[in-house]
Amino acid sequence: YKFQELWHKDHMLAFTRGPVFGVLTTRDQQVEEDIPNMPYPDGTKLCDVLSDFKDCIEVKGKKVHVSVKGNKTKIYIKHQLIFTCLLYTSPSPRDLSTSRMPSSA
Repeated sequence: YKFQELWHKDHMLAFTRGPVFGVLTTRDQQVEEDIPNMPYPDGTKLCDVLSDFKDCIEVKGKKVHVSVKGNKTKIYIKHQLIFTCLLYTSPSPRDLSTSRMPSSA
């Protein structure tokens, strides 16, 4: 996938690479910015994989508003991809080493 820088200042970088949207900061304190030129349609929900998908943002007017705590990184993917990822990482029902039944059953 091609790296595409979307926006930067001396303290923050926002980029996409394929289905991933990333935000990096070098400041010790919290930074909030509106990131323009998002390559996703308005209404697209993006969730941060590093926060167990608890931090989600929505594209509005080809922009997103991000809030990043000091020296942190956020890696967002489309909300629709989360379910696909969870299915892919679930244990196979054929995997006999991982029992889904309680031991008392």
